[in-house]
Amino acid sequence: MIKCLIWDLDDTLWEGTLSEDRRVTLRPGIIEVLRSLDARGVLLSIASRNDHEDAMEKLMELGLAHYFIYPQIGWAPKAEGIRRIVSRLNIGVDAAAFIDDNPFEREEAQACLPGLAVYEAGVYGQLPDLPEFQAPAITGEAGRRRELMLIRAEREDAERQFPGTREEFLRSCSMELMVRPARQQDSARVYELAARTNQWNNGLERVSQDVVRNYMEMGDKRLYVAELKDRFGDHGIVAVAMLDLLEEGLAEIRLFCISCRIEGRGIGNAFLGTVLELLQLDHPELREVRCGYKSESRNRPALMLLKLLGFTLQERKDDFSVYGLPLPVSYLTPDWIHVHSPCKATEPVEERNGDEVERRVISLVAKLWGRPEVGPETVLLGGRGILDSVTAVQLIAELENEFRVVFDEDDLLLESLSTVENVVRFIEAKLN
Repeated sequence: MIKCLIWDLDDTLWEGTLSEDRRVTLRPGIIEVLRSLDARGVLLSIASRNDHEDAMEKLMELGLAHYFIYPQIGWAPKAEGIRRIVSRLNIGVDAAAFIDDNPFEREEAQACLPGLAVYEAGVYGQLPDLPEFQAPAITGEAGRRRELMLIRAEREDAERQFPGTREEFLRSCSMELMVRPARQQDSARVYELAARTNQWNNGLERVSQDVVRNYMEMGDKRLYVAELKDRFGDHGIVAVAMLDLLEEGLAEIRLFCISCRIEGRGIGNAFLGTVLELLQLDHPELREVRCGYKSESRNRPALMLLKLLGFTLQERKDDFSVYGLPLPVSYLTPDWIHVHSPCKATEPVEERNGDEVERRVISLVAKLWGRPEVGPETVLLGGRGILDSVTAVQLIAELENEFRVVFDEDDLLLESLSTVENVVRFIEAKLN
């Protein structure tokens, strides 16, 4: 499914070239196309070679500027603008599309960004009818998706300008997370979230609406959702977990998915941890919970979340693994999240010596954390850790790039990543 459609301007959104004649006119029916896509939750943006100020002034004059989020207008290659848009939206390139009248621009964008869908400008009127632009469900969150992304952008701007630490900023956000069993009126949003989410989706499974209903109605199944509010607004339902109650004290998480809009705040830990606590309260006979994981690079954050919660590998076959966690277990929610629930209120690398490896690891951690107070004993993961699942994945990517090593699935262990000192030992062992 296409999550964001990126438009060229000249001879695509409008007829004519703005730099040659400011009296450009919109293509027939273009407003209806924009409205239709926006209403079903497809985000819209711009990658155009134009003077930024002139183009935005024209878009405002035409009454269209509000439709476009993170517009990239300037003289740099359009592929660079598309890459920035995708990064800001935190989506994969394969979830984005680009429409342009120029065949060179389309070919260049697709060559630089494999997986990007491209369309010739003349087909703009057909886009809302194409299957890749069909929403899995029409929900309140879909109709508000542009607004929700703008709320996210406002939070990011506020964080950049905040004078204190990251933890102090998160506490200032006044996050309220309601974790509860799903209701019938939630079914469309549950279906939509499972269909759209890739990064925090343990199995990358696209469940049907019938499956969603079964998890609400059948006695041996459980379906939980989480709603998030903070000082920036109401984010709606941002997380889903579907569980099976099996025989002999065993439960299985069939699917969990968490919206990428709320990454980096500890919401995943708070949500799944609370779900497991609710499950234990309702079923104290349970002795273990398992969760399958389909291994792909795009959903690595889901694996990190499982490991942060204490799940360990039990078996693996090809690209599918099963992780298990003994029960009972309890979790300490980050103190910046107030959780509510029915039962709870609340240089060549090889030449670097050990000191150099430690110095570089400390530098990477301090950069991610946003604070200089990092040493070998700094706890990274776990109850007292300074990183959540998102920043942990970011750190791994930085380490792989810095030291030219690869972290396999078996390497993502709390033991090897729990402190700066353990990370240094792990990197040195990899290099040797």
